[in-house]
Amino acid sequence: MDNTEVKKRIIFQCNDQNGFLITLLAGNEFSADKYQQLLNAVSQYATEINDNSLIDRQVVVCLFTLLYSLENLISRYTQMNHPNISQIENAHARIWHLMTEDLLK
Repeated sequence: MDNTEVKKRIIFQCNDQNGFLITLLAGNEFSADKYQQLLNAVSQYATEINDNSLIDRQVVVCLFTLLYSLENLISRYTQMNHPNISQIENAHARIWHLMTEDLLK
């Protein structure tokens, strides 16, 4: 799969109504399958751009929006004592790790 297709998969999971982020925020549903697809796409993208110092702007915006949204959910779920708080915290930590260790190295 080429770089363009991987970028599309990342952006889909963040911006499409059937993607991971919108499903999570609008439907209050953490889809493990969609989350895993997002992680796989980010990991593949990081591998593909390994020697390139430039990260696509749309991918960066998508991932920062995702991190920001997960941080907000953590805050809200903590106040509500929501049972899925650890799932959201783990997702945030994993995306943060992918960004700082794989994409921004």
